[in-house]
Amino acid sequence: MLRRLALTAVVSLAALSAAAPLATAVGPLPVPIEGSGPIPVSEQSGPAVQSGPAGSPYSGMLRPARKGAGPAEARGPRDTNAPALPGRGNRPGDTDEPTTLPAPVTLPAPTTGGTEGDTGAAADATTRLTVTVQDTGSTDSGKAGAAGGPVRDGSYELTCAPAAGTRSGTRGGGDHPEAQAACDRLAEAEGAGEDLFRPVDEDAMCTQMYGGPATARITGTWRGRPVDTTVNRKNGCEIARWNALSPLLPATGR
Repeated sequence: MLRRLALTAVVSLAALSAAAPLATAVGPLPVPIEGSGPIPVSEQSGPAVQSGPAGSPYSGMLRPARKGAGPAEARGPRDTNAPALPGRGNRPGDTDEPTTLPAPVTLPAPTTGGTEGDTGAAADATTRLTVTVQDTGSTDSGKAGAAGGPVRDGSYELTCAPAAGTRSGTRGGGDHPEAQAACDRLAEAEGAGEDLFRPVDEDAMCTQMYGGPATARITGTWRGRPVDTTVNRKNGCEIARWNALSPLLPATGR
């Protein structure tokens, strides 16, 4: 009997050496004694967990669970719906749409030297007018004469081209009898801001002075501006306008 007890004690000590970490965590385990029954488990240590490798003297024994730990079911399922950490796409105002950059603007290349625009500007500065005069009462059969002198009824062409060295900066041309004087008058009016081709206002207060039946129509372009106007001498306003256009328009002989 004593030999059996000694053999059992030796085996128990060898098992305790192999299970030293377990013994350190849960405290010393009592040495099983044959016929003494199962080892009691403390109620304060939580639910018992089977301990010891299979086939060892402790394979059927129970050890207390870790202090403070409860059954796995008591922890509840893991929350898989937790909010994601802030990042791209989770900040207010962030979108998944790609950013669209504005298309580059292509500017026209600058031009140097003479171009068609220069030629067009020179053409716009040239005045080309057709003056048609009727019922002036002139008996002179010639076209020559002093500025404002009598000129016969008829149609005349006038051109005023830019030219350096002249009084008005333009050079008169065409078959108008007073071409240069007419161009000088038009340049003078332009410099003074006068609009010689503007018709008389309908509500203008004019004297009832009659200047005769003479009429004139002026068409063409003046400094690139289209012109189409009719001038007469039926009242004081129209007579003043006719005289302002002299020598483009001739004297009437009345």
